[in-house]
Amino acid sequence: MVDEDFAWRLAQELVRIDSSDPGAYEDEIERFIKRLIEQQLAQLDSSALDAVQIEELEVLPGRRNLKVTVPGQSDEPRLIYICHMDTVMLGDGWDETTPPLGAVVRETEEQGKTVVRLYGRGACDMKSGLACALAAFEAQVRETGKRGELPNRSFSIICTVDEEDFMRGVEHAIRSGWITKEDWVLDTEPTDGQIQVAHKGRTWFELTVTGITAHASNPWKGADAIAAMAEVISSIR
Repeated sequence: MVDEDFAWRLAQELVRIDSSDPGAYEDEIERFIKRLIEQQLAQLDSSALDAVQIEELEVLPGRRNLKVTVPGQSDEPRLIYICHMDTVMLGDGWDETTPPLGAVVRETEEQGKTVVRLYGRGACDMKSGLACALAAFEAQVRETGKRGELPNRSFSIICTVDEEDFMRGVEHAIRSGWITKEDWVLDTEPTDGQIQVAHKGRTWFELTVTGITAHASNPWKGADAIAAMAEVISSIR
């Protein structure tokens, strides 16, 4: 069972850490998460958790991916929570009542219901998702310690850098074998609270459109390459 209060408190703590990109980047928040997981493992004090693996991978100077894995007893596909630790720049427009790193919580009444919201840079993208993944991971680790044996299926949490720029963190994780095509990956990026199944990729291609010159007195004999390319671009969009 996931401790929702723990997830809320953790989200606030994460928002208070500046991990803006460009800006402070992820050094402090990565150290915080690693220390948090190490403390959780020490508190559980179960021999079943001795096999837990904590790995760091420096992607850029002072910017490290973090992976924590509880190995399973079978070769079934691994479950991976994946989250990025950086946020966009702190930016302007904040005020004294809602500072970017304030992690301010406000309650409002909307349509007869009490709505609680957390405000701060990255509260949505994606420190709330990061907190949820860490809380779920903690619950799984706690259950493993309670049972005294490793789960049937391995599970990991991977915290990456550089998502808000060139995605070098997750690309480095893939190249390093931290993620494989057999794994089941759960990305807690916000999607209006709905589970989405997606496969995102990109393809680069080059198009050449060739025109035909013609005299102004016989335009029907020619072909306008610019107009043709405009049609191609409109069609692709």
